[in-house]
Amino acid sequence: MDTSFVERLENRARTLLPPATVMLVECAGDASGDPRLISLLEEIEQKGLLGEELCSEPYEPVVFEDRVLLRCGGCPRASELPRIAGIGRGVDAAQARQNALYALTLPLDHPNARIAGCIAAQRWGEGECEDIQYACILNRAAYAGRME
Repeated sequence: MDTSFVERLENRARTLLPPATVMLVECAGDASGDPRLISLLEEIEQKGLLGEELCSEPYEPVVFEDRVLLRCGGCPRASELPRIAGIGRGVDAAQARQNALYALTLPLDHPNARIAGCIAAQRWGEGECEDIQYACILNRAAYAGRME
């Protein structure tokens, strides 16, 4: 795989959230009037405009054919932020986990699952085994088709 492709996606994901994620935060803030969500939206927008990292915590890049997920190990702030879930199914535990991570990269404008305590959840894959991966709303992903 071309490593420049991965580097470009990783750089983009560090400073910008997918548009559907930003819209989800905005809609949830508008609907609830929760000042924490409104402040979070302002923070996301400001950091994006300034090209600042959304989160300074260490991450592991998870590379897929057409996208990169910056997988965070969690931080003290994570418990205060809205959560999302990726539900993966597969023929074995390893494939289910990989599909759950891929599900975390799916745009959040059309969630296809629900999990209590999560602002959105996405499901990906088929099979007997299931794995669920959680991330805060600052889950960072970038897509090859959306590179400028």
